[in-house]
Amino acid sequence: MGKALKLTLVLMGILLALFLIIPVFLPSQVEIKASKVIDLPKPVVFEQIENLQKRINWTPFNKTKEHRDSLSANTEGVGAKYYWLKGDTVTRILSVTKVKKPDFAEIELWFPNHHGATEKWTLSGDSTKTTVNWDFTVLNLGYPFGKWLGLIMSNSLQPILMSGLNKLETSAIKDNSEDKETKQ
Repeated sequence: MGKALKLTLVLMGILLALFLIIPVFLPSQVEIKASKVIDLPKPVVFEQIENLQKRINWTPFNKTKEHRDSLSANTEGVGAKYYWLKGDTVTRILSVTKVKKPDFAEIELWFPNHHGATEKWTLSGDSTKTTVNWDFTVLNLGYPFGKWLGLIMSNSLQPILMSGLNKLETSAIKDNSEDKETKQ
């Protein structure tokens, strides 16, 4: 066997070993946080988070055209569900699991045969400004590929969450101004 071939095989073996060893030390869940101050009262902002019909307007996770949406009969509060469908197959389910109006909501995201995620929303503020904290935790990352994916997600999801918070703000401002016009 030539020296070049031996060297290539040794290098491939080292790379394979590193690919398999490094994930042992990586976490099986990844937490990403985003925060934004919105110039609206908490109840107005909270409605955008809890009401899945409104969430469709701002969520950063609705980019694929191959999926269609479906909502449960109950579109807000605990038990509300949002389904992503590809044909007749459910590809993701978003479910509101805990609510403490207008301060806290917990939402679970489920992918069949894959990992899931939990969103925890905490709102604080006064009658004119709301600080929105969005904690997004990806759960049950498998070894080794899922853990490598988690390493990538920990950096790539932050801008996506910030984009979602910016869209949430725009949607809340629009809905709030439409509500004021309706009341006049």
